[in-house]
Amino acid sequence: MLPSLPWWNYIFLWCILLRQHDMAKVVFQKVEKPTAMALIAYQLCHSTKRLAKWKDKNLEARMEQDMVEWSRLATGTLDEYLRSPLEEGRDLASELLLTNIPFWDNATCLELAIESQNLAFVESPVCQYTLDIIWMGSSSKISSLQFAIYLLFPFLVIFNGGLEFFDIPMTKFAYNVMMYVAFLIIYAYVILFGLARNVSTIEYALMTWVFSMLVEEIRQVATATDKTKHIKSGWNAIDFISIFLFFIGFGLRFKNFPDEFDAPRVVLSLAFVAFVLRLIHIFSLQKVLGPKLIMIKKMFQDLLYFLLILAVFFVSYAISSHSILYPNSPATWETARQILRRPYWHLYGELFLDETEGLMDCTNNATMWTNGTYQRCPSETGKMIVPIMMGVYLLFANILLVNLLIALFSYTFNKIHVMSDSLWCFQRYFLIKEYAIRPLVCPPLNCLLHMYQLLKRIRCKPRGIHDRFRLEMLPESRRKIHKREKEAVRTFMKSQTTPETETMSSKIIKDNQTMVDLGHNKYVLDEDIVEELRRSMAAHQTKMAFLNDELRSLIRDEFKLIHQSFDALSRKVAKLETKVEDNYIKSQRR
Repeated sequence: MLPSLPWWNYIFLWCILLRQHDMAKVVFQKVEKPTAMALIAYQLCHSTKRLAKWKDKNLEARMEQDMVEWSRLATGTLDEYLRSPLEEGRDLASELLLTNIPFWDNATCLELAIESQNLAFVESPVCQYTLDIIWMGSSSKISSLQFAIYLLFPFLVIFNGGLEFFDIPMTKFAYNVMMYVAFLIIYAYVILFGLARNVSTIEYALMTWVFSMLVEEIRQVATATDKTKHIKSGWNAIDFISIFLFFIGFGLRFKNFPDEFDAPRVVLSLAFVAFVLRLIHIFSLQKVLGPKLIMIKKMFQDLLYFLLILAVFFVSYAISSHSILYPNSPATWETARQILRRPYWHLYGELFLDETEGLMDCTNNATMWTNGTYQRCPSETGKMIVPIMMGVYLLFANILLVNLLIALFSYTFNKIHVMSDSLWCFQRYFLIKEYAIRPLVCPPLNCLLHMYQLLKRIRCKPRGIHDRFRLEMLPESRRKIHKREKEAVRTFMKSQTTPETETMSSKIIKDNQTMVDLGHNKYVLDEDIVEELRRSMAAHQTKMAFLNDELRSLIRDEFKLIHQSFDALSRKVAKLETKVEDNYIKSQRR
């Protein structure tokens, strides 16, 4: 049976769906799990904003404001825990983040924030403290030097009985990086010095290593919630491409190729480039370099749009200039290469003026320039027209478009640099999540572990995988957390009442008190001042009465809608029960 949603939570969600966020804030203080409900409201606003994009700008702007408000409420509630004794408050807040929500697909608050890309919430001190605890585990109490010693001499940990050290994400990350660097060193040695005629033993060892990487990638895909999204994500796509290229290159080693073109070495070298690029992923853990990876990704997207515009100028100049310089060229691959060669290198300042103006040794003999003895001489028309076309091409390509690209890069850099801390905190979650669920052993030894787990799965029922991002707690602990959460919400909402937001009634009381104080002190007042104070009091009273009427009307209308909706739902349920009862009676008669 699915857990039922508490009554006030129903009303809260109803207000959010009706876009009555002011009323939702009133109901917010009554709901169960208020932090989670604020994150759910943020998620609903985020989905509405995404659907309204390019369709309704006003709705999109309003949803953006509501998202900021609900994120502020969720973050403020969480920060109230830090007002308690520091360690106790942080621990309670961390438990709140990792506790599942039964009525919302058993998700946790941290998962809700990540799913809706709530950067402000993930950046909060409590969230980062929680990620630190998951990342470092028991090693948070040891120094960096001790951690390095334990990595290099693991038997010291085994003798001390600290086997948990090998299961924390930071240890898995360190061993994976060390083994991956060793793999790249061996790979570099092979393609530099070890690609002889026959396949060597070290190449077979390298193939086994890459196969173990493929096994790990398959395991990650099998355990991923959204398998298609996991495969298409940037780093995983690079992993599959590099492994695919390696196996192709290794397979080509068993086929003979002429010395002019060493295909296996070319493919294996391209695979090495992809493997080295994958090493950049480890920089995402560093606070300074992590956001730079996002900048590179965004700038690469800008570059693709720039290349589409550049292609128009590039193709038009390349074909037209070559047709004028070398008319009636043969349709060969060499001609195609020459068409694209000159305009491309023009972008980097190589103008080929000697070729364009015929200042080099050349010939018009078709036999001699076809077999490559001499270059072909440009036409007389080309010598006059193509330099002018080159000047116009470089004016647009080098000056206009390249500076446009630099401006795009500058805009992207400034945009991401402003929110670099938030982006780093956000992407850090995924790295910690990845290594938290990785096996204890890294490639190439992981194949042995997977074989052992497979035999264990066949022989007996497997135990569930320990998820460090979820906490299983007793009902008493849950009640304690929820009670503290309620107190945090009340404290935070009360702290939002500032002198700038004082009510109309407090202003009236203040004005009355001012009049009393003036009377008691027997000040001689000017009649104009007294009249001004009376007008101010009357204006406040009128405005307060108007706002009270508006509030009563709004509440009455909203509850009328809710009542009508529940009446309609009750009638449908009654009809359904009657229909089920009639069907049951008919079946009994039969």
